[in-house]
Amino acid sequence: MPISPAKTAAKTKISATSDDRSTPAAAASAEESNSNWRAGARQRIRPETRAEMLERLTNPQISLHEASVILRVCGATVRHYSDAGYLPHSRTSGGQRRFYLKEVLAFLREREAEKRKKKF
Repeated sequence: MPISPAKTAAKTKISATSDDRSTPAAAASAEESNSNWRAGARQRIRPETRAEMLERLTNPQISLHEASVILRVCGATVRHYSDAGYLPHSRTSGGQRRFYLKEVLAFLREREAEKRKKKF
C-alpha cells in the first residue's frame, strides 16, 4: 500500500525537529532554557526540620474568611476581634490577615466556655 504525500510530509517534519535537537546550536539553546528554569526555581536556604514540618502541617495559616466560618461570625467581627487583640493574627505582604488554626480553635473554645458560664 503506497504512503500518501501528507504522511510523508508529517514524517519529514518529525525527523527534521528531532535532527534539530542534535545540532550544537539547539543543544546550547536547550541548556540555556534549562539554566533559566533552574534560576527561577524556588530554592530553600535550609531544609525544614521535622518539628517545623509537623507544626506547619498541623497548624496551618487560614484566611479571614475561613476563620469567620469556623467561629460562625461575619468577617467584620473577626476583624474586630483581631484589632482588639482577642485573636492574634499576622499580615501577608499584601496586607491580608492570616490566623493560625490552633489560635482560632482556642479562641472558639474560650468563647463557648464563657457562654456556658453565663447560662448557669
